[in-house]
Amino acid sequence: GRAVVSTEFAQAKEIITPGTGRLVPIKQSRFIHSALVELLANKAKLQAMHKNAYTVTRKMVWRNVAKEYAYLLEQSTLLPINLSHFKNMTDDFGMFQFAHLSTPNKEFGYTLDDNARALVICSRLLSSGYRDKDVVRMCTIFLDFIETCQLPSGAFNNYLDYANKSPTTQNQKEDLDDAAARAMWSLGEVMSNARIPLSKRIKAKRIFDRALPYCRNVSHLRAKSFMIKGLALALQFFPKNRKALTRDLHDYGDALMLSAQTHSVRSWHWFADHLDYNNALLPESLLIAGKILKNSLLTSMGERTLAFLVRKTFTTNMYIPIGNSHWYTNNEKRSNYDQQPEDPASMVQALSTAFSITHKEKYRNLGNKCFRWFLGNNSLHTPLYNFRTGGCYDGLHPDRVNLNEGAESLVSYLLARMAVTNLGFYEN
Repeated sequence: GRAVVSTEFAQAKEIITPGTGRLVPIKQSRFIHSALVELLANKAKLQAMHKNAYTVTRKMVWRNVAKEYAYLLEQSTLLPINLSHFKNMTDDFGMFQFAHLSTPNKEFGYTLDDNARALVICSRLLSSGYRDKDVVRMCTIFLDFIETCQLPSGAFNNYLDYANKSPTTQNQKEDLDDAAARAMWSLGEVMSNARIPLSKRIKAKRIFDRALPYCRNVSHLRAKSFMIKGLALALQFFPKNRKALTRDLHDYGDALMLSAQTHSVRSWHWFADHLDYNNALLPESLLIAGKILKNSLLTSMGERTLAFLVRKTFTTNMYIPIGNSHWYTNNEKRSNYDQQPEDPASMVQALSTAFSITHKEKYRNLGNKCFRWFLGNNSLHTPLYNFRTGGCYDGLHPDRVNLNEGAESLVSYLLARMAVTNLGFYEN
């Protein structure tokens, strides 16, 4: 990079500034002479301009130009689904919870949370006609895992160890409503999927039936939201119980509606006085309930709260999820890190649902923009999706990517990847 004296043609005006050179009138040689004399007369000033020019032009070096093109291509190309890491993280019992880099970390065993979402992925792959005999096998593994987690009461354990395949003490220390409701969502996916053998669908119904009385008492909004997603699917498989399940759907939808009405003040239109994890699930479930129940109030509130969340998490060019270092409370400063893959996955799914229900183009555009968070359109301009392994890195820190490829990140990416297909990713 060197300071430049140039005539004032269009491209030169875009690049050359007083800090990097001089622009002179076209076909006026005396001005070139004057500019050269000026610059050569002050060596210190000229040296400073050389440094400025060097800094400014680094992005124009061919290797950096090539890197930028590769970066753009990564964000614009929807690669085929790669299940290599999905299979790598799964043994004959279930999907492991954590990984050290791309190697399963067996020390921490398995969770219902991850295996339920893995079952959703397998069901959707089979529904789309995806041909891979391992997907059929893993679908059975994940369904059996959910059955193993179920207690005689109908409730579920979430944590099972690797050595004995038995519940850990962590189940007694945490609230497990979200995990149970996630399992119900996955069972709904299986029951409603005509491409899954009937014996498996009946088994899913049996587990669902046993859990339903327990799940009618879940208290958390996200658990209620997962129940809405599960019930919306299960209704297709429960013609005799449709009235009771529709009543459950009403109850969950009304609970979310009441929470949104209670906490919405001025410019804050949300279900609580804070935003935390997996936020987009809540408006998505209202949209689903509104569609099934033909309730325009639920649909309207779903769109209103989704619009609020979009304002809080999108810039003009990218999606920035709420960081989990501390949750974002109304009238306080939001956190930007650490960013977790579960959040963009939740947002892509919500926007895909909103687009399918309303057919509004804005949801398609936002969903595509959000999905590119995985591909590098994020605050560190670094891909979270590992093109080599088919895995997804565990999170975005202020200064780096967490290079472990655990189950939650993996299933989050795959759920987002399948949802964005419905948005016509290639069209943007």
